[in-house]
Amino acid sequence: MLAVSELCRSGGTEPARAILAERDPDLVAAAMLRMTGTQMAAVRSLFQSFGTCSIAEPLSDLRAMGLVEAP
Repeated sequence: MLAVSELCRSGGTEPARAILAERDPDLVAAAMLRMTGTQMAAVRSLFQSFGTCSIAEPLSDLRAMGLVEAP
């Protein structure tokens, strides 16, 4: 979502690539939490899906970053 947001904002692929390469969960979580409702709505209108072979791993990552609460 952050990379799509950057592409919407600047249209530049290099900043989007840098976002995709980021591996620090604190930086990613902080950037996600800074997004406004308007920014999220814009991204959601374009961001259709993502692929993963694991359901648990992405969910665990989101929980570790504090972006999703555990049940």
